[in-house]
Amino acid sequence: DSGRIGGQFLHGHDVGRRCLAALGVRLGPFDGHHRPQPPRTVRGLFELNRPVKIDSPHRRPFRHLTVSRHVLEADAVINLPKLKAHQQLVLTAGVKNLFGVCPGKRKAWWHFRAGYHGNDFARMIVETYLAVKPVLTIIDAVEGMDGPGPIRGRPRPVGAMIASPDGFAAELAACRLIRLEPDWLPLVRAGWEVGAAPRDAGELEFLGPDPADIA
Repeated sequence: DSGRIGGQFLHGHDVGRRCLAALGVRLGPFDGHHRPQPPRTVRGLFELNRPVKIDSPHRRPFRHLTVSRHVLEADAVINLPKLKAHQQLVLTAGVKNLFGVCPGKRKAWWHFRAGYHGNDFARMIVETYLAVKPVLTIIDAVEGMDGPGPIRGRPRPVGAMIASPDGFAAELAACRLIRLEPDWLPLVRAGWEVGAAPRDAGELEFLGPDPADIA
């Protein structure tokens, strides 16, 4: 994948290196083929299972959450959502993706328990985001999705990537990118309720082109 950062069109690994550099994280050198040299230890892919119950940061609307123990044991969590429409929550951008740390079949249980009340479902995901505290969110908007997402939507080229240590800031930048009012999103409204989300994209500092000028 590739994307634009700082007014440039960059390969995906360049985007990642710049995002991590902003957090003070250094990667090893790249070889002549622009591929990262293999690290000494590779854990590989694994399923986010091993469910564990944790306290919800604000204790409402639910006192407890269920997440994968792998997430709690990680040195850091990097959140990599794809920008797409979502019929229930309008948009998947910087925050909704954290629902993925809820293990396996428990996702369906949470959908049943909270899904009938959109505000409760959004608030539960916000509480999960605040509990997990990803150090970096990178939204892949090279190609997005509109229509009846997240399953039956239509691919739509956008040509951008958004990165921020604050997933809510990335969420508002995504809204600005696709010209969507943030208050349409239950997740943003839930973030406002607990003081976790910026009130307006005007509060953000863009280290590159204004998202409104890209799409």
